[in-house]
Amino acid sequence: MDISDFASVLYAEPPVAHVTVVGELDAFTSPQLSRCVGDAIAAGCTDVRMYLGGLTFIDAAGIGLLVRLRVMTAQLGGRLELVETSDCVRRLCTILQLGPAFGLDEPSTGSPRRGIA
Repeated sequence: MDISDFASVLYAEPPVAHVTVVGELDAFTSPQLSRCVGDAIAAGCTDVRMYLGGLTFIDAAGIGLLVRLRVMTAQLGGRLELVETSDCVRRLCTILQLGPAFGLDEPSTGSPRRGIA
């Protein structure tokens, strides 16, 4: 796995951050996404909208990060919303019974921010 297979782009509009993620979210790339969301929180964002439609792979470290980010945003009075999800994200959330926690049983809202060429 090459870390160049991963990219995250932040568009901060406090109190909302839009984060587009593509590639593989795993133990090697999770710290990069964590820093990206940390930057959003430092900019005053409490709600984080994640666009994960471009993820091609997610492992335990990746899903663990999403759970931690969900808890962190809730502690700030906000929320983590998965606006777009790829098949691999939905599959893992279904296996782990995390779909309701991430609102995957609800229709998606919002329009994705495209920041990756």
